[in-house]
Amino acid sequence: MTEQYNKLKETLAEIFQLDQADLDFGIYRIMNQKRDDINAFLDHKLLQEVKESLAKSSSGDSEDLKKKLETLEANLREAGIDPNLNDRVAELRTQYLSTGSPDVLINEVFSHLTSFFRRYYNQGDFISQRRYKKDVYAIPYEGEEVKLHWANHDQYYIKTGENFKNYSFNLSEGLKVSFVLRDASTEQNNNKSQQGKERRFKLAEEDIFSFENNEGQIVDSPELATHLKIWFTYDTQDKKVKQDDLRAAAAKMIKQQLPTQFQAGMLQLKATASNKERTLLDKHLQDYTAKNSFDYFIHKDLGGFLGRELDFYIKNEILQIDDINLDSPTSFERQLKIVKAFKSIAKKLIALMTQLEEFQKKLWLKKKMVLQSDYCITVDRVPEEMYLDILTNQAQIQEWDKLFAISEIKKDEKAGLFIEESISYSDVFSNNGSLIIGTDVKGLAFLKANPFLVLDTKFFTKKWKYSLLSTFDNIDESCDALLVNSENFQGLRLVSERYKEEIQLIYIDPPFNTGSDFAYKDRFQNSSWLSLMFDRATISRQSLKNSGLFFLHLDYNANYLGRQILELVFNEDNFLNEITWQRSTTVGSIKAIANRFPTLSDTIFLFVKEKNNYFFNKQYLPPSEDYKERFKEKDNYGYYYWNTLASYSQETFERLEKENKVRWSNGAKYPQYKTYLHELKGSVIPDVWTDINMLNPMASERTEVDFLTQKPEKLLNRIIETGSQEGEYIMDYFMGSGTTCASALKSDRKVVGFEMGEYFTTKTLPRIKRVLYRLKNSKKRKAIKYLRLESYEDTLNNLQLKRNASQQSLLQTGSFGEDYLLHYMLETESRDSLLNLEIFRKPFGYSLKVTENNELKEQEVDLVETFNYLIGLVVQTMEMIRDTVVVQGHNLSGDKILVIWRDVDHMDNAALNEFFRKLQINTKDSEFKRIYVNGDNNLENLRTEDEGWKVVLIEEEFHRRMFEES
Repeated sequence: MTEQYNKLKETLAEIFQLDQADLDFGIYRIMNQKRDDINAFLDHKLLQEVKESLAKSSSGDSEDLKKKLETLEANLREAGIDPNLNDRVAELRTQYLSTGSPDVLINEVFSHLTSFFRRYYNQGDFISQRRYKKDVYAIPYEGEEVKLHWANHDQYYIKTGENFKNYSFNLSEGLKVSFVLRDASTEQNNNKSQQGKERRFKLAEEDIFSFENNEGQIVDSPELATHLKIWFTYDTQDKKVKQDDLRAAAAKMIKQQLPTQFQAGMLQLKATASNKERTLLDKHLQDYTAKNSFDYFIHKDLGGFLGRELDFYIKNEILQIDDINLDSPTSFERQLKIVKAFKSIAKKLIALMTQLEEFQKKLWLKKKMVLQSDYCITVDRVPEEMYLDILTNQAQIQEWDKLFAISEIKKDEKAGLFIEESISYSDVFSNNGSLIIGTDVKGLAFLKANPFLVLDTKFFTKKWKYSLLSTFDNIDESCDALLVNSENFQGLRLVSERYKEEIQLIYIDPPFNTGSDFAYKDRFQNSSWLSLMFDRATISRQSLKNSGLFFLHLDYNANYLGRQILELVFNEDNFLNEITWQRSTTVGSIKAIANRFPTLSDTIFLFVKEKNNYFFNKQYLPPSEDYKERFKEKDNYGYYYWNTLASYSQETFERLEKENKVRWSNGAKYPQYKTYLHELKGSVIPDVWTDINMLNPMASERTEVDFLTQKPEKLLNRIIETGSQEGEYIMDYFMGSGTTCASALKSDRKVVGFEMGEYFTTKTLPRIKRVLYRLKNSKKRKAIKYLRLESYEDTLNNLQLKRNASQQSLLQTGSFGEDYLLHYMLETESRDSLLNLEIFRKPFGYSLKVTENNELKEQEVDLVETFNYLIGLVVQTMEMIRDTVVVQGHNLSGDKILVIWRDVDHMDNAALNEFFRKLQINTKDSEFKRIYVNGDNNLENLRTEDEGWKVVLIEEEFHRRMFEES
């Protein structure tokens, strides 16, 4: 094989991830299964086609010229003439070389193929950069006055960043290992990569290990550790320094210093075909660096993009239209031969690449399954007959003690012995949180005396949870918050139908694009951030009411980009305000920064969905203390003073008098108006907010819940009260520690929030539980619902490609086999593992392999809740009748909907008909607009007004909704 072919093969191996054989996660595992098929196509069929194509087009002219040349040279030699001195020989030689031998043309085709695909491919992704000529690029432009363009504008940003911050795995005997990222040391390194350098993962220079015990406490002696943390940096290195070399050096250093108890587990062999000596440590190091270096983007239309670029490349790089020599038809014909072969092969390679990219896009856009659906409810909302189950649930009691310190509740000595308030924790529970035998009565009294303890249904069985839910008349209406543990793009897509035009206000405080707060490619930091923000803002806009407001909170690192993104999503005409939040007024407390002014402010952009139809509640500063001094007299309504007015109309006077706001003073000519202190308003708050400071490290709002934030609830209260009214929905899809959610609940709003990874479990949810516990004086009792979703990585890890005998036969059948390989292979062979409709016969045992601590574990899927969100159901009642789940509710249009989930093996169609009869449900009446049932059935059916069927198979609707791209 030629050098040009080898270069092409190396390029294609990188594009198709054929050079990542040791990676056994995600799309790499899939590509490993298809490596032989793709290699066979590249090495044999594709390259043979290049040769045949060029041989056919070149052989005629080339062989004819070659014979003429050889004949002339022989005749000249016989005549004693040196052929090299003959003009005719020189002319024929030039024509022959111009026509090109097959080998020469094949190499040119290889060279162009390499050049074409290499120019758009960068570290795992195709970057949409149209190269007009050397160092000159063209962007799509449609005559706009101002055009915002970024390199990844037509790609989905898919990096979750979770492994970037925390990569952990478990060993036997209760041991755990974590790779932890130590923050980069300087602001400069955080913000921009330096010329000639790129970021690399590298073992820390010093203190590479830290040790913790089972309680998470740091221990000095390695022998006492059960949790080993290994510290890395992510800093700029010379481009010549390879990540693989740094990884190998890290592995060597770690192995040399590994504590004894961790050696057996981490050094066990995990061999691959190419590396027989690979250990578990090597595997995890390779996965850790790869997961944070690959898979940043998925192209939204790779086939269309490469197809357009192919024509552009041919015109400008092969034909070179500007330099065409019309006086040399032979040369032009030669280029046409190259174009024909190049285009034929390139289109097939594009088809294969497009199949892979479209497959990944389908997996990314697939609505994700609900893995967990639970409720946090105050005890006073639970029927007393269920209290004993709570008292005997040791896990729940232990969480209460961790969150609310209930073990410190003492007996009130002043209260009588038989008064509920006199019950202490020690009267009911032992040290480990179990109910003391014979204390049932005292336990019931303890719960009644502490009605705001927050129960989490995750500690109870599925049947118990359904029993509790069956006591609610309107489940969704009873829940004041939906919190979703998920990457926000996936969470927004799943709930989009349920909350379409339901949200009044969105506030987000996203990563500020500093370089250390989210994973990005060095060359595309701003572009990555723009892609991240654009798609999520676009989806969330669909959730806003027409009267809705959108607040985007940024600092100087990204505010100039944030406004442009929102102008694209909302239209620049819907811009309302640029708010400056002066988060600190004390210059002396700001860390000194050389050669520039210290930063004291953030920016909050306010856009509205419709400029002519938005809600805005004007906010006022409180009146000054001097003004308050005027209020001396006090009545039952508060402080007031009398202000003499001009006369009122009779109607106005009667209204004010009825409201107790006017009276006649002795000798007064006119009635006087009563002004209350609690109704006073100061000056209107402008777009510069100087009266709210960021949280300091000792603030109770920060320390009581152990979280990191600078955003005080007072800031969020102002935003929430500006743009919404009580009972309306607030959304935050960069929820963090939950400040927005806490403020919304305290302001009697409803809230939808999203936060990914372990942070949700360890920080966000515990904080909101504490908020519920403390909302004793709220206008109504609170409850929250929370979900945990399947991740994109989980989807990839559950893929199984299965090829049956007929598909294998088709693959080996001429052009049909090539068509199957290029267009249908991945879609066809993965169909059952993506969504196997057979599982709907027994819907309560379906499970997925999900990643916990970087290990795959079986997790049951909640198909009931997944389907509720797919169809946008507002759930009113949900109960389990024997083994059948019955859900009733309505869609956002108000149409009543019934959903029946049964085990088809236990409830056949005859039993289903009887079940409907007992529930007094008639499929032919008008009670329900739509009835969904899993499994084929013979229920009587009707055509509906929209030409659909009233009774619909859950399987069909589930599949359609899950894979629709909108």
